[in-house]
Amino acid sequence: MFNTIARMTALIVLVTVAMPFDAIADKRTLIRFYKTINDEGQERALMMIKNDDEPGCQTVHSLRKASRVAVMGFEYCEIYAEPECAAETRIHPLWAKKKNKTEKLIDRAKNGRMTQGTRWMLGSGDNVGFRSFRCERTP
Repeated sequence: MFNTIARMTALIVLVTVAMPFDAIADKRTLIRFYKTINDEGQERALMMIKNDDEPGCQTVHSLRKASRVAVMGFEYCEIYAEPECAAETRIHPLWAKKKNKTEKLIDRAKNGRMTQGTRWMLGSGDNVGFRSFRCERTP
């Protein structure tokens, strides 16, 4: 029994190691939204956002509010105030740069596009309403 389990474990490890990096990276795409919940700046992740790991335009079922966004695995993501990713409603995020334990917001988004990272701010700590988002993978 133990020998069979050891063989299966070794096979799983071998298959995982032999997978191309692109196949592993595709499974780890995600956009995550965080909402500020008090005056101390504490946050909680927004739950029940459908298709947050899928490329393309995604419309959320109702107005959601967030103060920070994390982008993982996508080439870029964009956030919109209105449904269906209406270009004229794109929200321009700022990057929160930390230096000497202080945070400074800088304009690092090209055309409102957020690249990979966890410090994308939608405002100066306030929750900003959004209705849709678009994420794209590297071609």
